[in-house]
Amino acid sequence: MPTLFNSTTRQGEYVSTTYTLPNDPPNDAQGKVETRLNIPNTADYEDPLNTVTLTREVLMDDGSWFGDPRTWTGGRRFAKDGTVNPTPTFIFDLLPYANRQVRARLLVPRSMAVGVDITVI
Repeated sequence: MPTLFNSTTRQGEYVSTTYTLPNDPPNDAQGKVETRLNIPNTADYEDPLNTVTLTREVLMDDGSWFGDPRTWTGGRRFAKDGTVNPTPTFIFDLLPYANRQVRARLLVPRSMAVGVDITVI
């Protein structure tokens, strides 16, 4: 389960380094790509004024970047298992994007600590 990108940022817009997704998932993988936001500070996570727009971008054959933006908004949350403030996670299938370059774009309007991991699972 290799982590393809991990970075911590503050306020602003950030674009990760570009990585190439594998042709086939690793033997123990499900053939999915998991994108997780890491918000280490409880105060940042629970502040309802904080938002992060995460766009997972894939390089298409015509040279353009296809983006799939998702917006996370701060606030206290509980997972079904009782976990407080679970990691915001977005998952997509690997196979339509196999052997393509991928990158993450983060838009962070307010100053807060946030990172992103992109992992083949």
